[in-house]
Amino acid sequence: MNDRISLSRALMDRLVRVSRRTTLKPESIARKAIAERVAYLEWESRALAVGQRDLDQRRTLQTKDLRTALSAQRIARGKKAPKTA
Repeated sequence: MNDRISLSRALMDRLVRVSRRTTLKPESIARKAIAERVAYLEWESRALAVGQRDLDQRRTLQTKDLRTALSAQRIARGKKAPKTA
């Protein structure tokens, strides 16, 4: 797919400046930026779906319960639990 995209003049100017400093073509920079952003959005979508499943299945801890569990683990490993405020 070789579609064109529109960029604001300000963004295009920035892209050209970066291109000159890095010796990379503007198209290359844009492709990499888009690929990285799409990968992030895919990851974010999966992470939110997993989190929602955990909530739906009530697989969550309240902060006080998490602190209690972590303190118990530290004590079991022989480390002193940190003071809590």
